[in-house]
Amino acid sequence: MFTARRHRRPGAHDDTTHPVRPIRTESPSPASSPALDADQHTAATMRRRGLIAGAVVAAAAAVVIDQRPDPAAAANGNPLTLGADNASESLTNLNAGPGAAVGLQVISAHQFGAGLAGYGNQFGVIANGLETGSGVFAFSNASQKQGIFASSGPKATNGLGVNAVASGPGGIGGQFEGTRAPLRLVPAASDGRPTTGAHQAGELFVDRTGSLFLCTVDGSPGTWIALGGPSAGPVLHTLPTPERFVDTRSGLGGVTGPVPGGTTNVFTMTGRDGKSGNPTLRIPDTARTLVGNLTVIGAAGIPLGSFSTVWPGGPLPTVSSINFGPGAVTGAVANSFLVGLGGVNGHGAVSVFNSSPCDYILDISAYYADA
Repeated sequence: MFTARRHRRPGAHDDTTHPVRPIRTESPSPASSPALDADQHTAATMRRRGLIAGAVVAAAAAVVIDQRPDPAAAANGNPLTLGADNASESLTNLNAGPGAAVGLQVISAHQFGAGLAGYGNQFGVIANGLETGSGVFAFSNASQKQGIFASSGPKATNGLGVNAVASGPGGIGGQFEGTRAPLRLVPAASDGRPTTGAHQAGELFVDRTGSLFLCTVDGSPGTWIALGGPSAGPVLHTLPTPERFVDTRSGLGGVTGPVPGGTTNVFTMTGRDGKSGNPTLRIPDTARTLVGNLTVIGAAGIPLGSFSTVWPGGPLPTVSSINFGPGAVTGAVANSFLVGLGGVNGHGAVSVFNSSPCDYILDISAYYADA
């Protein structure tokens, strides 16, 4: 057995010899081994000193092991190693106290870097807002950069890039704000609504032309309605209240009756006020089709088989919009119509034909126009 002195640091005042734990070595017994000569004794001493030095080096390595640059598969409870891989079979939890506004802040200075990346077989990142908190708050103040970039793996069936749920009273699943636009849906490469695949009610889809569609019934490909855009076609616009635009009894619309039989009149229907004079009930010149009601009051002595027709213009069609007789017999008769608009001096117009003398009224409740 032997003792070792700890060398005093330069300038240290304590030069007391501190024994370290002895390292016991077994010497061969005289019965089993011959006596060591001087050279052998020197070699054995050097080996013992080598063992001591190796133990000291190993202890120092154990102290600095978490600074090594090699990937580390750290066991549970070990500290995280920056710049290396870390593995654990248990949850790593970071609790920020009441004084900390942010529990974890990760910043990447790389030109294309991400502050935080998460990968998982089911969820890449789960963020829950406690009490009044938000699960995720993300913003970007740089050109062409994203506050959040989320994608679903290519092998994921019905995967979700982002799944946001607000379970509290009055919760909102997502709120978006942007100086250019709050939200952008990337257009598909095809025209029109989806025609393949399984879809669920509530899905939104934008086609190549920028038309927007809403899925209303689950299915393959589901039931879709057009909300707007070139591919959507005209969109129905309902007037706040129905408005009267033609009444030949008073001359509203430019024609005063009774209107002689066999007469066709053309009425401008867009870009002007109706009877109320309310500009909010005006039909715009972009309207393509009218939804309205035709009322006819037949003159005395006319045949019961009289008729009237409303159409966009051009040759008189071989159909009737309503049949009527003498007012004293049939009274005022009415029928609804859906008719396209012709054009007159940049405005939309309809033509009205009556086979027998009468007065008539055109009331409009809605119109179709491009979105």
